[in-house]
Amino acid sequence: MRKLSFVLALVIVASLVALSVSLVWAQESVKVTMNALGGSGQTGTATLTARGNQTEVVLDLRAGAAGVAQPAHIHDGTCAANGGVHFPLTNVSDGKSTTTVNVALRDLETGKFYVNVHRSAPEIAVSTSCGDIPVAAAAPATLPRTGDNSTFIVTGVVIVALVLLGVGFGLRRRTVQGP
Repeated sequence: MRKLSFVLALVIVASLVALSVSLVWAQESVKVTMNALGGSGQTGTATLTARGNQTEVVLDLRAGAAGVAQPAHIHDGTCAANGGVHFPLTNVSDGKSTTTVNVALRDLETGKFYVNVHRSAPEIAVSTSCGDIPVAAAAPATLPRTGDNSTFIVTGVVIVALVLLGVGFGLRRRTVQGP
């Protein structure tokens, strides 16, 4: 009986680990296309990933200015209608930058923000790359069926494990108390 309880406990722990891994994989993110400005050749992406009430911003640009720290920001407005700096980002170095900003991703997905990279601190007025953060897509009334059933499978395993655990404790109690 102890072996059964131990095996059931292992199944439950494994199921909960699998469930948490599937939830981590399902993190929301949006990829912003960064367009070159002024013949800079700096194209690439800004990937914004939800981290609770914060957002991780990863810039990956081609043709980065080697050895030059390029200021980057999330600005109010759009690339076509520039606005002021709303969130400073870590300077781009060799085309790369990673920053966590204190704002939820959903609050950036309003169509009122853009990511901008500047040539250098002395030439802050010259932008080399820009990308508008898109408006979040509205959730459909009925979610479409996809080929990924991992969450459903993990949930099923957890439910079966809990039922088996309940049966195991019931049998144990019955054995201890007698018929």
